[in-house]
Order: sequence, then structure tokens, then C-alpha cells
Amino acid sequence: MFTFNTEVFGETIQITLNNTLTGESVGIIPNGATLNSLCLKKNNVLYDLIDGSSTYDDYIANGLRVYKGIFLFPFPNRLSKSKFNFENNDYSFDSTPNEPNDNALHGYFKDVKFDIKRFESFADKAELELFYFESGKNSSYPFSSEILILYTLSEGSLIIKTTIINHDIKNAPIAFGWHPYFKTSSLIDECMLHFSDIEEIEVDKNMIPTGKMLPSTTFVSKSKVNDIKFDTGFKLINQKSKSFFSVFDSKISLHLDIWLDSNYGFIQVYIPPDRKTIALEAMTAPADSFNNKIGLQVLKPSQSTEAVWGIELK
Repeated sequence: MFTFNTEVFGETIQITLNNTLTGESVGIIPNGATLNSLCLKKNNVLYDLIDGSSTYDDYIANGLRVYKGIFLFPFPNRLSKSKFNFENNDYSFDSTPNEPNDNALHGYFKDVKFDIKRFESFADKAELELFYFESGKNSSYPFSSEILILYTLSEGSLIIKTTIINHDIKNAPIAFGWHPYFKTSSLIDECMLHFSDIEEIEVDKNMIPTGKMLPSTTFVSKSKVNDIKFDTGFKLINQKSKSFFSVFDSKISLHLDIWLDSNYGFIQVYIPPDRKTIALEAMTAPADSFNNKIGLQVLKPSQSTEAVWGIELK
């Protein structure tokens, strides 16, 4: 049986979907459509998988600062010098550059509050759909659109489907992604990873792609992380209907799969300095896509796009 409840979370709320039979749950903060917690069960073991914020103060002080679990729009990753040109018009995020080199980072949706569109409970799953209507009045990104995010919780898995609809009278550039931090019982150094086929995106000193792709054999076979540092973008190659990025923690017999459908062609892998978590960030486009046009989608009026990613225990 699945239930749905909301609770006060400081100046906002947290929405929780619960599977009362298994103890599984997902917690979502409407601001930024944030995936704040996830507990899934396998072989009678309940795993706490997402590094989120347990209190509102922590969410404000730390969660927002590192984009924990947040939906990234209108672009993921970085925008060089906070500027872009689209169809011969110049746009700027200069008012809120959020890196020392004046790059804009991860768009501006971490403060946007989504509304609940629907909740439905079925015998084997529960669905929560959030929506947000972007009016197009933001001078940095003056494009009107509707964003729908569907969370589906079932036994052992969570699926997140994002749909963007262009409601403007003009074309709109579209790129988006997610920023979940995954945790296990161990430091990430002690875990093992296994990735789908990938190429590394070469970047300059400001973390902006150079246009060159590098062959990557990193974790194409199951390997221990050790002290490898990651703040690295990858392009998926030989992509199938689902591409998998797996995390293994032998101490607790954890095999976690993060999968991306073919509309997510890129992923950013990041391990924070404390090495307690790993961010595996599904992206429809890499850094600076509004300028380099790599992976960038252009939606005509009334046109839509969607992409799906998921988390499951194996």
C-alpha cells in the first residue's frame, strides 16, 4: 500500500511517498523539485541511498550550496562567462554568476517552487507529478515553458521522468539535468564502480569543454574507486535504451544501478572533498551547451521533449 503525505519543512514543505508494506520511501522538496531522500529495499534490507538535508537549516546552509538532489534548468553544469547567443540574440546571467571565473552554474531553478499536479496510488507503485510554469519574464532566459516531473516509486526502484513543453511563440533552447548525491555505508574510495561506454569531455582550466573528446576506459570493468578524483563530464557512446552506472559496497551487499534513457546523452561524475558521497548527474547536454551547442535541443512553439532516469537495487 502506498501513501502520500506532506510536512512542514522550514519555510517550505517536504512531500513523501511511502510504501507501507516495505518501508520504502522517497522525499521531495518542491523547491527545485529536489530529490531529498530515498530508501529502497532489497533482500529484506532497507538502504538509505540519497545524501539530502535532514533539517531546513541544513538545506539552506549546505544543500542549496552544492545543489543536492536539485533539478538543473535551463542548463546543467556551467555556462561560460554567464553569457550565450541564441538565434542572433544575446542573453546574460551576469546578475548571478556563481563561480569565481564568472561562469553561471546549473541554471537558476534551485529556488523555483514546483506545485503538485497529481498523486496516484496503484497496487505496485505510486506516482507523484509536479509542475512549474515558466512565464518567460526572466531576462536571462525569456522563454515560456511548462515543466512536468513525474516520480514513480515501486519496490526496489525510483523512476524520474521530465517533460518540457515550449509555450512560447518563439523557439527555445533546452538543456536540463539532475544533481543527486548517493551514499553507502563506506567512503566512496572503498566502493566499486562500473560505467557504461563513455568518452571523457576535455575541459579547460575553467571547466569549460574544449571541443575535444578523450577515450576513457575508467570503470568500464568493475573497479575500486580508491583515491581517484572526479569532477568530470562524460558523453555516452554505444548508447542503448538504458545506460547504466553502478555503485557496489561489499560491506552491506549493495548493488545500486543509476540508469539513463537515450535522451540523457551525458553524465557528470563528482566526488566531494570529504569522499563520503558521489554525485552521478544525468544531463541532456554537457557544460556550456548554450554556446557550444553540443546536446542542445531547440524546441519550436508547442513542441516538447522528455527524458527518463532511474535508481534501482539489483
